[in-house]
Amino acid sequence: MGIQSFKQLKSLQNFVQEQLKLYIVESNLRKGDLLPTEKELSQSLGVSRTAIREALKVLEAFGLIETRHGVGRFVNNFNYDVILKSLPYSLKLDINTFKDIFEVRYCLECCFIAADINKYKPSDIKELKEILDNIELKIRNNVEEKDLVDLHSTFHTQLYKKSQNKLLIDLIKIFSTIQRNLVILHRYKTKDRVEFVRLHRLIVKAIEEKDHVLVQKSLHEHFAEAIKWISDNSKNGINLDIYNGHWSINR
Repeated sequence: MGIQSFKQLKSLQNFVQEQLKLYIVESNLRKGDLLPTEKELSQSLGVSRTAIREALKVLEAFGLIETRHGVGRFVNNFNYDVILKSLPYSLKLDINTFKDIFEVRYCLECCFIAADINKYKPSDIKELKEILDNIELKIRNNVEEKDLVDLHSTFHTQLYKKSQNKLLIDLIKIFSTIQRNLVILHRYKTKDRVEFVRLHRLIVKAIEEKDHVLVQKSLHEHFAEAIKWISDNSKNGINLDIYNGHWSINR
């Protein structure tokens, strides 16, 4: 298959998937409703049954529909878990994509950490410090960068457990997976690992002191190295304006 024909095939598949989703919405179908047959959908959308079948497989993989063998295909409740888990592998793995995702992560973390700072108990602080102790030990043993990314993710997911926002936790894990991929593909690397630990301890200290301003400032300092790396490597530059000031949300 040539490059052009492959692109045309992907374009057709995407088109059919969108048409099927539009059909479900416009037909006001709900969970448990039976979808028309492949033949009926083929005639309705004006594409081949093969194209319909492949598009239905994708929607099933995303959890939008389910197949009951011998019965048919049914509309399912929307479940973003599958989409989120596939997101790091469906995005273009380049610096500009990482930049866009990083900006989202930065703003979200700054908002939530300030909003939830009064929710942390001494036991939560103890857990965060123990994670950092483990990270410091692994760094002394020359942990690989990709493994350090995973340890870093463990800290941040623990950091935002008080938010009780599952989507935020899932997004942090996605950010981590994308960063891990960039370690492999673009040699993203933490320059100063001792400073890396110190800055994380400052975040924990600010939380312990219930200091909203200090915790956001510490978070900014923690991300400063990544901001510089993106700025140095991104052709489109980086929106530095979003890193000024403080954010909060009422919770």
